[in-house]
Amino acid sequence: MFSILGDKPKPVSPTGSGFGYFVSSLETNKSFSVVVSASRQINNHLEVKALLSYALKSYIEKSDSIRLTPDYRLESTTFLRSEQPSNQYITLQILPQYIVGRKYKFNFGLGGYLSKLLASQTEVVQASKFNYTYNSSQAFNTLDYGLSLNFGVSHPIVPALEISVQLFASQGISNISDYFLSFNYPRWYYRSYSLVIGIRFLKNKQLKL
Repeated sequence: MFSILGDKPKPVSPTGSGFGYFVSSLETNKSFSVVVSASRQINNHLEVKALLSYALKSYIEKSDSIRLTPDYRLESTTFLRSEQPSNQYITLQILPQYIVGRKYKFNFGLGGYLSKLLASQTEVVQASKFNYTYNSSQAFNTLDYGLSLNFGVSHPIVPALEISVQLFASQGISNISDYFLSFNYPRWYYRSYSLVIGIRFLKNKQLKL
């Protein structure tokens, strides 16, 4: 799951005429990723894990209008438009791991990630029903980087195979769009959580703990 972290847009702003106001909001949208990984065991308790992933990260920004009545009541909320950027990234994560256990091996890792933007498309939906999609790559920074955390457990099923369950969390520390800053948007950062269940192939006989 991916989400946007940062200061939110101003919740209410005047339209400039009469009693009209705009309300802006951000919503998390469905995203997905495909991951391949490799690891190198250094000793009984230390391992370095590298993950290469393709990810589609998306969010929705909505604008609605509301009316302030003469007796200062809000009414008549109306949808105006929404923008849904879908950004495609290739990401490399490096996670040094600390490993404990015998039959069940528990691992804890802390490291970082670097992402490169491959493409971006933004879908615009309007109340007028005049909807369109445009290339929005120039609106987002080419690189995104941050910190990654990993916790998991693995268990051998045959001598050369392990089943593994891993939980990953990442927090961006680089603003995703300098372009939006020029329009007085706040700084935004990616945050993601993922649960990965997979099979691990063991190239060599593992060291005994």
